This record gives sequence, structure tokens and C-alpha cells, in this order.
Amino acid sequence: RGRAPQPFSGPRCGRGKGCRGGPGHTSPAGDDGSKGELVLVESREDMSVDVADLAWKADRTGAQFLVLSHLLCLALNAKEVVDECAARGIAIIEDCADSLGTWYDGLHIGHRGLICCVSVQPSAVVQCGEGGFAATDDVELAASMAALAGCYSAEFRQCFAAPECPALDAIEEGRVPCYSLQMSNVVAAVLRPELASLEARVGEANRRHRWLAVRFAALLELEPELRGALGVRVPEPPPGARLCLNSFRLLATLGPRALGALLAGARGRGVPLQSAAAGDA
Repeated sequence: RGRAPQPFSGPRCGRGKGCRGGPGHTSPAGDDGSKGELVLVESREDMSVDVADLAWKADRTGAQFLVLSHLLCLALNAKEVVDECAARGIAIIEDCADSLGTWYDGLHIGHRGLICCVSVQPSAVVQCGEGGFAATDDVELAASMAALAGCYSAEFRQCFAAPECPALDAIEEGRVPCYSLQMSNVVAAVLRPELASLEARVGEANRRHRWLAVRFAALLELEPELRGALGVRVPEPPPGARLCLNSFRLLATLGPRALGALLAGARGRGVPLQSAAAGDA
């Protein structure tokens, strides 16, 4: 099964919101800035969150944060997830790397949690080569993130919409570490027009996806043994959703050996695939 959303104290956003670890807390090296303990949550066959597993692990661990990764652009049960987290006081950090431009039940992706994080790396629907950005309505969190990233100067209070925010006092007193994660002016200049053209980019991505999906479905009709033996199918968009299908994804029922053979065969034909089950997606 996939390793979709995880309740854990996110590396930078969790630190900005006040995540502090203690003895026995562990995390991967890349997440060490949060000092939080990573707990993976199971996903269901359709790659949505296993809400029962989420609730059980949240109760068992006392998790404070959920990193909700919209890996497959399928926010199938977002309301259930939000309700479970709200009942336990868990803050949601939405990882929207592959789903910017997705609308579900009248809300744009990233608007259900405390904060949303967006990648602008080369494979994203908006891309400027590196890094990303975060958005939140929480003024103190926004100020803390800016401080952690090092996005301030000597006159930093003039640059914030809420100059009396308590987080700014912590900056002046030197209590906020700097991770030097500033976005350069060049990257920002490239990114701004791409964000302005997001709808057009989503439309083009979805057009390409439809083109591939129709031809893939036709192939399965011609070779039904593929569909029967492997259970291969293109995921269907959930009702009430407008997805951003910036990559072509499939669901299949395969064991480890068959999966390895499929990945190797595709790679040999010049079509590299990634598998969430193999842990490399």
C-alpha cells in the first residue's frame, strides 16, 4: 500500500508553528529541523487516506501535525480527514506539490489546512527550477516562516502586514534560527507570471492527460489480459473535483517481483515509471 499522508511534525512549517521534540524523538535527516517524530499513515486502495488508521495512530501517538500529501491529486476524503484532525486539535500542513490548480467541493487545494506548501521544481505545473513557497492565513506562522527562511532585513517590521505580531519580537531577540531559505528575486520574477497563468497551465495538462487516457483505455480494450491480470486502470476523478493532472498515473495490482519487472521493462523502452509502492515516487 502507498505511503500517502503522514501525521508528523513537518520540518520547517512544524518548527514555525512551535513543534519541539524531546528525548526519543526521531526523524529522517532532511526533517531534523522540526525535532519531530515521523509516523506514517496507511492509504486505501484508491490512494486516499485510511481515516481509521489516521485516527488510531493520532490517538496512540498524540500527533500535533498532519502532513497531508496530495501525491496523486485525489483529495477523495478531505472532509473526513479534516474532521478527524479537528476533533483532536491536529494542525494540517498540506503538501500540494503535484496538485496546485485542483478544486474539490468548491475549495482550491491547500485551503483546508493551517498552511499549504507548493513545489516549483521542474516537474511541477508551475516551475522555476528550484524551491517552492508556502501560504497561510495565520499571521504569526507567516512571520515565523519568514524569519526561519531568513527573509528579513534590519527594517523587517516595515515588510510585514502585521508589524505587532509577537513572532517579530522573537526575531529581534534572536530566538528564531535562520535556515537561509530565501527565494531569489530571479526565481520570484519567473514564478509570478506562471502563477498568473495557472488556469491555462492546468487546462493544457488536463488536455494532455485526456489524450493519453483515451489511448491507454483503447489499448486495454485490445489487450484485455493486461487489464485482467494486472488490474491496470486510470484513476477516476472523484465527484465534485476539478483535478490538475500534470502527470499520468495508473493503479495496478502487482506483487513486488511483477512490479520490478514492469518498471525495468518500461525503463528499457525509454518510458521510466515510478512506483509509490516501491517507495520511489
